[in-house]
Amino acid sequence: MFWDIYQKSKHDKIIKLLGSGNETRDFIYIDDLIEAIKTILSKSEFKGESINVGSEKNYTIKEAASVFCGIIDSSLRMEFSHKTREGDPSAMRGDFSLLKNLGFTPCTDLKTGLTNYFEWLHLVK
Repeated sequence: MFWDIYQKSKHDKIIKLLGSGNETRDFIYIDDLIEAIKTILSKSEFKGESINVGSEKNYTIKEAASVFCGIIDSSLRMEFSHKTREGDPSAMRGDFSLLKNLGFTPCTDLKTGLTNYFEWLHLVK
């Protein structure tokens, strides 16, 4: 979604997105994901259990997109189509208790992660 917003922001001040904006997701920054994987590799008993990885914080798509648009250009505006793709859930959140019990705690908040992502986008042009 953030790549899509960034690409659209190069051509228009109105960012058009699918859905209502009220759908929720748990976003995790790449550095936190790497730390979660390291935690799993070093502390899991590997008994075949599924271990969900995330930040433990749900944001609406509207909230997350708004934060990113503000980082890119405060004059950007969003429009939601209220159309969804088949199979897209309205809410997505895992059970992070196993990961938490292994000692993992995410460190990067949404705004910091998206700021870092935006800066990275400028490096890979």
